[in-house]
Amino acid sequence: MIRNTFAVLICLLFCITMLAQSNSDDFIPKGVPNYVSFGMSVADFEEKAKKVEKVDDSMPFRVVFSQEMKAKGIDEIIYYFDADEPSQPLYEIIIVYDNLKKREKAIRKKFSEDTEEWSYALSNPYPVDAWIFKNKLVVVAKIPGTEWAE
Repeated sequence: MIRNTFAVLICLLFCITMLAQSNSDDFIPKGVPNYVSFGMSVADFEEKAKKVEKVDDSMPFRVVFSQEMKAKGIDEIIYYFDADEPSQPLYEIIIVYDNLKKREKAIRKKFSEDTEEWSYALSNPYPVDAWIFKNKLVVVAKIPGTEWAE
């Protein structure tokens, strides 16, 4: 009995440690360019990004970029940067898949539960939420001061 309890405690400690070591960027799906990371400044993004278009979505609190992909089942990636924070951090990524089957395949590789919404209370460096909507996967980092932080 004591041996079984000890084994369960070891497994629980291992799982907690692995979750604590997860980084918010671990939840950015495959297909998003590897230079992209939550919290990066809009200036850094503009310097590194290729073939992106700044989009006016009439929301003064954010800066929006669109990137056509046409690869790996992704039509487009949309990036939201906070316009009010001094560093203008990247806090939301919307991946638009060319069909639902490819979206499902991509999310099942990245997210473990068989559901349509995920929430990870990470502290390294930000908590992450994700959800699906039509042929899109939305992934947000809850960076203090940004749209989803509250």
